[in-house]
Amino acid sequence: MFVTDRAAWDAQTDWTTGRWQPRSQTRTRPAWQPAPKPGVLSKRPMRFAESLDAGFRLLRFSPGVSVGTAMIVLTLFLLAVSAAVAGLIWLSFGYLVGVFASSDAAGGLSFLMQFAASAVSLLSLCFLHFLSGLLSIPARQAFFTPPGGRAVDARGQKTTTLRRTWGMLAGQRLRLIAATALLGGAHFAALALLLAPGVVIAVFTSQAVIGFLLTGLGALGWVVFTVFFMVRTAFVGCAIAVERMTIRQAFARSWQLTRRRFWATTGTLLLSYYLSSQVISIIVSPLLLIFFIAAIVISLTILDSGSAETFGAVVIATLTILGLALTSAATAVLYAYQSGVITGLYFDRRMRFEGYDLLLLREAEELDRST
Repeated sequence: MFVTDRAAWDAQTDWTTGRWQPRSQTRTRPAWQPAPKPGVLSKRPMRFAESLDAGFRLLRFSPGVSVGTAMIVLTLFLLAVSAAVAGLIWLSFGYLVGVFASSDAAGGLSFLMQFAASAVSLLSLCFLHFLSGLLSIPARQAFFTPPGGRAVDARGQKTTTLRRTWGMLAGQRLRLIAATALLGGAHFAALALLLAPGVVIAVFTSQAVIGFLLTGLGALGWVVFTVFFMVRTAFVGCAIAVERMTIRQAFARSWQLTRRRFWATTGTLLLSYYLSSQVISIIVSPLLLIFFIAAIVISLTILDSGSAETFGAVVIATLTILGLALTSAATAVLYAYQSGVITGLYFDRRMRFEGYDLLLLREAEELDRST
Protein backbone atom coordinates (compact mmCIF):
# COMPACT_ATOMS: atom_id res chain seq x y z
CA MET A 1 0.00 0.00 0.00
CA PHE A 2 2.86 2.35 0.83
CA VAL A 3 6.08 2.76 -1.12
CA THR A 4 9.00 1.87 1.16
CA ASP A 5 11.76 2.09 -1.42
CA ARG A 6 13.89 5.17 -0.71
CA ALA A 7 14.60 5.65 -4.41
CA ALA A 8 10.88 6.09 -5.11
CA TRP A 9 10.82 9.31 -3.09
CA ASP A 10 13.69 10.74 -5.12
CA ALA A 11 12.03 10.00 -8.49
CA GLN A 12 9.28 11.56 -10.55
CA THR A 13 7.10 10.26 -13.34
CA ASP A 14 7.85 11.07 -16.96
CA TRP A 15 4.33 11.57 -18.27
CA THR A 16 5.39 11.00 -21.87
CA THR A 17 6.66 7.44 -21.24
CA GLY A 18 5.03 6.56 -17.92
CA ARG A 19 8.36 5.63 -16.34
CA TRP A 20 10.20 6.98 -13.31
CA GLN A 21 13.13 9.27 -13.71
CA PRO A 22 15.39 11.08 -11.20
CA ARG A 23 13.70 14.08 -9.65
CA SER A 24 15.23 17.42 -10.63
CA GLN A 25 16.97 19.21 -7.76
CA THR A 26 15.63 22.67 -8.57
CA ARG A 27 11.90 23.22 -8.53
CA THR A 28 10.72 25.95 -10.89
CA ARG A 29 8.02 28.24 -9.65
CA PRO A 30 5.75 30.11 -12.05
CA ALA A 31 6.41 33.81 -12.10
CA TRP A 32 3.63 36.11 -10.95
CA GLN A 33 1.68 37.89 -13.63
CA PRO A 34 -1.42 40.05 -13.46
CA ALA A 35 -4.86 38.70 -14.25
CA PRO A 36 -5.92 38.84 -17.91
CA LYS A 37 -7.51 42.09 -18.96
CA PRO A 38 -11.31 42.05 -19.31
CA GLY A 39 -12.60 41.90 -22.84
CA VAL A 40 -15.70 43.11 -24.63
CA LEU A 41 -17.33 39.85 -23.52
CA SER A 42 -16.62 38.51 -20.03
CA LYS A 43 -14.59 35.31 -19.72
CA ARG A 44 -17.13 33.79 -17.33
CA PRO A 45 -20.76 32.66 -17.42
CA MET A 46 -23.09 35.58 -18.00
CA ARG A 47 -25.98 36.72 -15.87
CA PHE A 48 -29.40 37.34 -17.40
CA ALA A 49 -28.89 41.06 -17.97
CA GLU A 50 -25.43 40.40 -19.41
CA SER A 51 -26.94 37.96 -21.91
CA LEU A 52 -29.22 40.72 -23.18
CA ASP A 53 -26.34 43.19 -23.25
CA ALA A 54 -24.10 40.81 -25.24
CA GLY A 55 -26.06 41.62 -28.40
CA PHE A 56 -25.35 45.36 -28.06
CA ARG A 57 -21.70 44.72 -27.22
CA LEU A 58 -21.15 42.60 -30.32
CA LEU A 59 -23.12 45.04 -32.45
CA ARG A 60 -20.76 47.86 -31.43
CA PHE A 61 -17.67 45.64 -31.58
CA SER A 62 -18.21 44.46 -35.15
CA PRO A 63 -20.92 46.50 -36.90
CA GLY A 64 -19.76 45.44 -40.35
CA VAL A 65 -20.29 41.75 -39.65
CA SER A 66 -23.48 42.14 -37.61
CA VAL A 67 -25.44 44.96 -39.25
CA GLY A 68 -23.73 44.80 -42.65
CA THR A 69 -24.41 41.11 -43.17
CA ALA A 70 -27.98 41.46 -41.92
CA MET A 71 -28.61 44.31 -44.40
CA ILE A 72 -27.27 42.24 -47.30
CA VAL A 73 -29.21 39.10 -46.39
CA LEU A 74 -32.51 40.88 -45.72
CA THR A 75 -32.24 42.99 -48.88
CA LEU A 76 -31.80 39.87 -51.00
CA PHE A 77 -34.66 38.20 -49.16
CA LEU A 78 -37.02 41.16 -49.64
CA LEU A 79 -36.15 41.35 -53.33
CA ALA A 80 -36.88 37.64 -53.73
CA VAL A 81 -40.20 37.92 -51.87
CA SER A 82 -41.20 41.02 -53.87
CA ALA A 83 -40.42 39.25 -57.15
CA ALA A 84 -42.44 36.20 -56.07
CA VAL A 85 -45.44 38.34 -55.03
CA ALA A 86 -45.29 40.35 -58.26
CA GLY A 87 -45.20 37.12 -60.26
CA LEU A 88 -48.22 35.73 -58.43
CA ILE A 89 -50.19 38.93 -58.97
CA TRP A 90 -49.34 38.95 -62.68
CA LEU A 91 -50.31 35.29 -63.15
CA SER A 92 -53.58 35.59 -61.21
CA PHE A 93 -54.62 39.13 -62.11
CA GLY A 94 -57.98 38.08 -63.54
CA TYR A 95 -58.80 35.98 -60.50
CA LEU A 96 -57.90 38.85 -58.17
CA VAL A 97 -60.22 41.20 -60.04
CA GLY A 98 -63.08 38.77 -59.49
CA VAL A 99 -62.20 38.37 -55.81
CA PHE A 100 -62.16 42.11 -55.14
CA ALA A 101 -65.60 42.41 -56.74
CA SER A 102 -67.03 40.71 -53.64
CA SER A 103 -66.55 42.31 -50.24
CA ASP A 104 -66.57 38.96 -48.40
CA ALA A 105 -63.99 37.43 -50.75
CA ALA A 106 -61.83 40.55 -50.48
CA GLY A 107 -61.95 40.35 -46.68
CA GLY A 108 -60.93 36.69 -46.75
CA LEU A 109 -58.07 37.45 -49.13
CA SER A 110 -56.90 40.29 -46.90
CA PHE A 111 -56.84 37.93 -43.92
CA LEU A 112 -54.84 35.36 -45.89
CA MET A 113 -52.37 38.03 -47.00
CA GLN A 114 -51.85 39.20 -43.42
CA PHE A 115 -51.30 35.64 -42.25
CA ALA A 116 -48.87 35.01 -45.12
CA ALA A 117 -46.92 38.16 -44.22
CA SER A 118 -46.70 37.04 -40.59
CA ALA A 119 -45.59 33.55 -41.65
CA VAL A 120 -42.91 34.98 -43.96
CA SER A 121 -41.61 37.22 -41.15
CA LEU A 122 -41.34 34.20 -38.83
CA LEU A 123 -39.67 32.12 -41.53
CA SER A 124 -37.13 34.89 -42.07
CA LEU A 125 -35.92 34.32 -38.50
CA CYS A 126 -34.08 31.28 -39.88
CA PHE A 127 -31.48 33.73 -41.19
CA LEU A 128 -30.41 34.17 -37.57
CA HIS A 129 -28.59 30.83 -37.83
CA PHE A 130 -26.43 32.16 -40.64
CA LEU A 131 -25.92 35.55 -38.98
CA SER A 132 -25.03 34.10 -35.57
CA GLY A 133 -22.60 31.66 -37.16
CA LEU A 134 -20.83 34.46 -38.99
CA LEU A 135 -20.85 36.72 -35.92
CA SER A 136 -19.42 34.01 -33.66
CA ILE A 137 -16.01 34.40 -35.32
CA PRO A 138 -15.44 38.04 -34.25
CA ALA A 139 -17.24 37.22 -30.97
CA ARG A 140 -14.43 34.76 -30.21
CA GLN A 141 -11.97 37.65 -30.56
CA ALA A 142 -14.16 39.90 -28.38
CA PHE A 143 -13.12 37.89 -25.30
CA PHE A 144 -9.53 39.10 -25.74
CA THR A 145 -10.16 42.67 -26.94
CA PRO A 146 -10.55 45.30 -24.19
CA PRO A 147 -13.65 47.53 -24.30
CA GLY A 148 -13.09 50.36 -26.74
CA GLY A 149 -10.17 48.53 -28.40
CA ARG A 150 -9.84 46.90 -31.78
CA ALA A 151 -8.93 43.36 -32.71
CA VAL A 152 -5.93 43.74 -35.07
CA ASP A 153 -3.38 41.38 -36.57
CA ALA A 154 0.42 41.69 -36.61
CA ARG A 155 0.26 44.31 -39.36
CA GLY A 156 -2.25 46.45 -37.46
CA GLN A 157 -5.18 45.64 -39.75
CA LYS A 158 -8.59 45.11 -38.20
CA THR A 159 -9.62 41.46 -38.11
CA THR A 160 -13.34 41.89 -37.40
CA THR A 161 -14.33 43.26 -40.80
CA LEU A 162 -16.83 41.41 -42.95
CA ARG A 163 -14.21 40.55 -45.56
CA ARG A 164 -11.77 39.06 -43.03
CA THR A 165 -14.53 37.19 -41.22
CA TRP A 166 -15.83 35.72 -44.47
CA GLY A 167 -12.31 34.59 -45.30
CA MET A 168 -11.88 32.95 -41.88
CA LEU A 169 -15.09 31.01 -42.54
CA ALA A 170 -13.49 29.20 -45.50
CA GLY A 171 -14.54 25.57 -45.65
CA GLN A 172 -17.72 26.12 -43.63
CA ARG A 173 -19.61 28.61 -45.78
CA LEU A 174 -21.65 26.10 -47.77
CA ARG A 175 -22.44 24.14 -44.62
CA LEU A 176 -23.69 27.27 -42.91
CA ILE A 177 -25.85 28.25 -45.89
CA ALA A 178 -27.15 24.69 -46.29
CA ALA A 179 -28.03 24.45 -42.58
CA THR A 180 -29.97 27.72 -42.80
CA ALA A 181 -31.85 26.45 -45.88
CA LEU A 182 -32.65 23.14 -44.18
CA LEU A 183 -34.03 24.88 -41.10
CA GLY A 184 -36.16 27.19 -43.24
CA GLY A 185 -37.45 24.20 -45.21
CA ALA A 186 -38.29 22.34 -41.99
CA HIS A 187 -40.35 25.28 -40.70
CA PHE A 188 -42.15 25.65 -44.04
CA ALA A 189 -42.91 21.90 -44.20
CA ALA A 190 -44.29 22.00 -40.65
CA LEU A 191 -46.53 24.95 -41.62
CA ALA A 192 -47.85 23.09 -44.66
CA LEU A 193 -48.55 19.90 -42.72
CA LEU A 194 -50.35 21.66 -39.87
CA LEU A 195 -52.50 23.83 -42.15
CA ALA A 196 -53.33 21.14 -44.72
CA PRO A 197 -56.23 19.43 -42.84
CA GLY A 198 -58.08 22.67 -42.17
CA VAL A 199 -57.57 23.98 -45.70
CA VAL A 200 -58.77 20.71 -47.26
CA ILE A 201 -61.91 20.64 -45.11
CA ALA A 202 -62.69 24.34 -45.74
CA VAL A 203 -62.23 24.12 -49.53
CA PHE A 204 -63.47 20.66 -50.51
CA THR A 205 -66.29 20.12 -47.99
CA SER A 206 -69.26 22.08 -46.74
CA GLN A 207 -67.85 22.35 -43.21
CA ALA A 208 -66.16 25.70 -43.71
CA VAL A 209 -66.41 26.69 -40.04
CA ILE A 210 -64.68 23.51 -38.88
CA GLY A 211 -62.05 24.00 -41.56
CA PHE A 212 -61.29 27.53 -40.39
CA LEU A 213 -61.10 26.38 -36.77
CA LEU A 214 -58.65 23.62 -37.69
CA THR A 215 -56.64 26.10 -39.72
CA GLY A 216 -56.43 28.45 -36.74
CA LEU A 217 -55.38 25.64 -34.43
CA GLY A 218 -52.80 24.54 -36.97
CA ALA A 219 -51.39 28.06 -37.20
CA LEU A 220 -51.19 28.27 -33.40
CA GLY A 221 -49.50 24.89 -33.24
CA TRP A 222 -47.01 26.02 -35.88
CA VAL A 223 -46.07 29.08 -33.85
CA VAL A 224 -45.44 26.87 -30.80
CA PHE A 225 -43.40 24.44 -32.89
CA THR A 226 -41.43 27.31 -34.44
CA VAL A 227 -40.47 28.73 -31.06
CA PHE A 228 -39.48 25.32 -29.67
CA PHE A 229 -37.54 24.22 -32.74
CA MET A 230 -35.73 27.53 -33.14
CA VAL A 231 -34.61 27.46 -29.52
CA ARG A 232 -33.35 23.89 -29.72
CA THR A 233 -31.47 24.61 -32.97
CA ALA A 234 -30.32 28.11 -32.00
CA PHE A 235 -26.62 27.18 -31.82
CA VAL A 236 -26.35 25.29 -35.12
CA GLY A 237 -24.64 28.17 -36.94
CA CYS A 238 -22.22 28.83 -34.08
CA ALA A 239 -21.26 25.16 -33.86
CA ILE A 240 -20.55 25.05 -37.59
CA ALA A 241 -18.47 28.23 -37.59
CA VAL A 242 -16.56 27.92 -34.30
CA GLU A 243 -16.21 24.16 -33.86
CA ARG A 244 -16.19 23.49 -37.63
CA MET A 245 -18.73 20.67 -37.38
CA THR A 246 -20.81 19.05 -40.05
CA ILE A 247 -24.50 19.90 -40.31
CA ARG A 248 -25.56 16.71 -38.54
CA GLN A 249 -23.03 17.20 -35.75
CA ALA A 250 -24.09 20.85 -35.36
CA PHE A 251 -27.75 19.86 -34.93
CA ALA A 252 -26.81 17.33 -32.25
CA ARG A 253 -24.51 19.86 -30.60
CA SER A 254 -27.21 22.54 -30.41
CA TRP A 255 -29.73 20.02 -29.09
CA GLN A 256 -27.25 19.02 -26.38
CA LEU A 257 -26.42 22.58 -25.29
CA THR A 258 -30.08 23.63 -25.09
CA ARG A 259 -31.22 20.51 -23.25
CA ARG A 260 -30.42 22.11 -19.90
CA ARG A 261 -31.59 25.65 -19.12
CA PHE A 262 -34.12 25.39 -21.95
CA TRP A 263 -36.63 27.77 -20.38
CA ALA A 264 -33.91 30.28 -19.51
CA THR A 265 -32.72 30.23 -23.13
CA THR A 266 -36.29 30.57 -24.44
CA GLY A 267 -37.07 33.47 -22.12
CA THR A 268 -33.87 35.30 -23.01
CA LEU A 269 -34.44 34.99 -26.76
CA LEU A 270 -38.11 35.96 -26.62
CA LEU A 271 -37.51 38.91 -24.29
CA SER A 272 -34.58 40.17 -26.36
CA TYR A 273 -36.70 39.99 -29.53
CA TYR A 274 -39.60 41.83 -27.90
CA LEU A 275 -37.48 44.56 -26.31
CA SER A 276 -35.41 45.21 -29.42
CA SER A 277 -38.49 45.36 -31.66
CA GLN A 278 -40.15 47.83 -29.27
CA VAL A 279 -37.06 50.03 -29.11
CA ILE A 280 -36.74 50.08 -32.89
CA SER A 281 -40.43 50.93 -33.37
CA ILE A 282 -40.03 53.79 -30.88
CA ILE A 283 -37.16 55.16 -33.00
CA VAL A 284 -38.69 54.64 -36.45
CA SER A 285 -42.28 55.75 -35.77
CA PRO A 286 -41.45 59.35 -34.68
CA LEU A 287 -39.27 59.83 -37.77
CA LEU A 288 -42.10 58.85 -40.09
CA LEU A 289 -44.56 60.99 -38.12
CA ILE A 290 -42.30 64.06 -38.29
CA PHE A 291 -41.88 63.67 -42.04
CA PHE A 292 -45.63 63.24 -42.53
CA ILE A 293 -46.46 66.34 -40.46
CA ALA A 294 -43.84 68.36 -42.34
CA ALA A 295 -45.36 67.26 -45.66
CA ILE A 296 -48.86 68.33 -44.56
CA VAL A 297 -47.61 71.72 -43.34
CA ILE A 298 -45.81 72.36 -46.63
CA SER A 299 -48.83 71.35 -48.70
CA LEU A 300 -51.14 73.66 -46.70
CA THR A 301 -48.93 76.73 -46.43
CA ILE A 302 -46.60 76.87 -49.42
CA LEU A 303 -48.29 75.09 -52.30
CA ASP A 304 -51.46 76.25 -54.00
CA SER A 305 -54.49 74.03 -54.51
CA GLY A 306 -53.55 73.17 -58.09
CA SER A 307 -50.27 71.52 -57.19
CA ALA A 308 -51.44 70.06 -53.88
CA GLU A 309 -52.73 66.83 -55.46
CA THR A 310 -49.48 66.21 -57.33
CA PHE A 311 -47.48 66.98 -54.23
CA GLY A 312 -49.69 64.64 -52.21
CA ALA A 313 -48.98 61.79 -54.61
CA VAL A 314 -45.26 62.50 -54.40
CA VAL A 315 -45.45 62.60 -50.60
CA ILE A 316 -47.26 59.25 -50.46
CA ALA A 317 -44.70 57.63 -52.76
CA THR A 318 -41.81 59.14 -50.80
CA LEU A 319 -43.33 58.05 -47.50
CA THR A 320 -43.74 54.52 -48.82
CA ILE A 321 -40.13 54.33 -49.98
CA LEU A 322 -38.84 55.95 -46.80
CA GLY A 323 -40.94 53.63 -44.66
CA LEU A 324 -39.63 50.56 -46.46
CA ALA A 325 -36.04 51.80 -46.14
CA LEU A 326 -36.38 52.58 -42.43
CA THR A 327 -38.18 49.30 -41.79
CA SER A 328 -35.47 47.34 -43.60
CA ALA A 329 -32.70 49.14 -41.70
CA ALA A 330 -34.49 48.64 -38.37
CA THR A 331 -35.08 44.95 -39.14
CA ALA A 332 -31.39 44.54 -39.99
CA VAL A 333 -30.41 46.08 -36.65
CA LEU A 334 -32.94 43.84 -34.89
CA TYR A 335 -31.54 40.71 -36.55
CA ALA A 336 -27.98 41.81 -35.83
CA TYR A 337 -28.83 42.24 -32.15
CA GLN A 338 -30.62 38.89 -32.02
CA SER A 339 -27.68 37.09 -33.62
CA GLY A 340 -25.42 38.70 -31.00
CA VAL A 341 -27.63 37.43 -28.18
CA ILE A 342 -27.60 33.90 -29.66
CA THR A 343 -23.82 34.01 -30.01
CA GLY A 344 -23.39 35.18 -26.42
CA LEU A 345 -25.69 32.42 -25.16
CA TYR A 346 -23.71 29.83 -27.13
CA PHE A 347 -20.45 30.73 -25.42
CA ASP A 348 -22.25 31.06 -22.06
CA ARG A 349 -23.63 27.51 -22.31
CA ARG A 350 -20.20 26.15 -23.17
CA MET A 351 -18.76 27.93 -20.12
CA ARG A 352 -21.45 26.59 -17.80
CA PHE A 353 -21.48 22.99 -18.99
CA GLU A 354 -17.94 22.43 -20.32
CA GLY A 355 -15.62 24.85 -18.51
CA TYR A 356 -14.94 26.83 -21.66
CA ASP A 357 -14.13 29.89 -19.55
CA LEU A 358 -11.02 28.11 -18.24
CA LEU A 359 -9.78 27.67 -21.80
CA LEU A 360 -10.40 31.35 -22.50
CA LEU A 361 -8.49 32.37 -19.37
CA ARG A 362 -5.57 30.11 -20.28
CA GLU A 363 -5.46 31.56 -23.79
CA ALA A 364 -5.66 35.10 -22.41
CA GLU A 365 -2.74 34.40 -20.06
CA GLU A 366 -0.64 33.09 -22.93
CA LEU A 367 -1.47 36.16 -25.01
CA ASP A 368 -0.51 38.47 -22.14
CA ARG A 369 2.72 36.54 -21.61
CA SER A 370 3.66 36.75 -25.29
CA THR A 371 2.98 40.47 -25.48
